[in-house]
Amino acid sequence: VDPTVVDRLPPTAMTAIAIGLDGKQLWAALQKPLLGALAKERDCDEQQALAYLDQNLTEQGFTVSFTELMEGLTGTFALAIAPGAPFPTLSIEIPRGTALDSLVTTILGFANAKVPNEGESTLIPIPGSPLPVTLARDGGGWMLTSDMMYANDWLAKKGGFLDLPAAKLAVERGGAGAVVLGCSDTAVMLRSIIPYLAMALGQAPIEADQRQAIMRLLQTATTKGGSGYMVVK
Repeated sequence: VDPTVVDRLPPTAMTAIAIGLDGKQLWAALQKPLLGALAKERDCDEQQALAYLDQNLTEQGFTVSFTELMEGLTGTFALAIAPGAPFPTLSIEIPRGTALDSLVTTILGFANAKVPNEGESTLIPIPGSPLPVTLARDGGGWMLTSDMMYANDWLAKKGGFLDLPAAKLAVERGGAGAVVLGCSDTAVMLRSIIPYLAMALGQAPIEADQRQAIMRLLQTATTKGGSGYMVVK
């Protein structure tokens, strides 16, 4: 996990996770079991199974092979959820690379959305969604976010996420050399989701005393919640 990528996540985030991938090693590990399973399913050999995957990508309009796509999954991928109105915001970081750039560009074509220039962002229309989604692009990565203001901060390379107590805890407990790094401010996260859970419980087929007990439990958890972390090496 590249800490400079993680630090650019929203400094208001209540939970986040980052994963560092080496696409070539990933494909070397998955190639035989994946192609073997597909070959068995389609009653063919592994080369024919790979050709089938390539053909599917081509038919969908993608310009990369399946091998190029898998090996292109290289870099730090990150996701963060931050408080927002009327819903919490979601932000996803994707590293740049030939295969991933091709993948993103093709998907934007499906959505009839403009590919932003480096250092710029664009709105992506999501049919049936009331929330605007912004895609930003710089020399090192892509940022897909439902927080329009944060897209500008990301392009300006404003950091600060690693200064959060939960992020500091994760880094201290083994962040150096981690392939997965996650953290959460549990109290803030619970306070953000309780109103939505309350609405859902209001429609659930349960007794009123059960509903009240669940809400009391959530409120107690909010007062006792602290910072959580996850590290994988």
